[in-house]
Amino acid sequence: MFMQRIRRATKKHRKVLLAAVIILTIGLVGSFAVWNSDNYSNNDSTEMTTAEQIGLYEDYLAENEPAADAAVDYDTAASMAEIYMSLRSLCYQAYTEVAATDADAGLQYYTQSVEAAVKAAEYYQLQLDAAPEALNDFGKAQIIAAKAQALAFAGSNDEAQTLYDQALALSPDNYDVASKYLDFVYINQGIAAARTYADSYKALVGESSDYYSQMEEVIGYYELLDQLQETSTEVQQESDAADSSDTQ
Repeated sequence: MFMQRIRRATKKHRKVLLAAVIILTIGLVGSFAVWNSDNYSNNDSTEMTTAEQIGLYEDYLAENEPAADAAVDYDTAASMAEIYMSLRSLCYQAYTEVAATDADAGLQYYTQSVEAAVKAAEYYQLQLDAAPEALNDFGKAQIIAAKAQALAFAGSNDEAQTLYDQALALSPDNYDVASKYLDFVYINQGIAAARTYADSYKALVGESSDYYSQMEEVIGYYELLDQLQETSTEVQQESDAADSSDTQ
């Protein structure tokens, strides 16, 4: 049953999820690059396979993750959350690379990606718990939204929605929060709902805001992606119908 769900998710949302993975990876690659240059200066990460990169993260976590009973401060929690989100991204990438040819390996990587997302959510919560009193609503909202994103990647959509609601209530014009929520809406509710939210955000910040055009660019990309997916589906249906006709 679990493998069937994975296959259905891959077929239906693969391009969308890959887009989300790419966006996430771009946001976090700087953190990994600094860590990688300090600890593995003899390795060129651009030449490494996805599995090798996963191995580096796993080695780092094995050596540096705080003990389960250790107190975790704000900065450590933030760093560990980002590392686990990067690991999640790589594991999902590995899943897409092998799932079509090796279902067992695909399942293993998919499970690893979910487990990494769960750990990231736990560290985001520790970050919130250890947040300094001076942290304003803008900063709190970004951490809450990051936790929501991690939970969404782990499949806990109801919890993610609750957290996104909290984050948007704290900082409704926060673009970091809004862009994460747009991804969530698009993946789970479709392009129409995503456009509705994007338009409401644009109305909130106004045309004079840089975020107005940025939000329009993102939703425009998703609309194009949706059109391409629809065209791809139509082509596949026509191809299947032709194959069926040929065999009759």
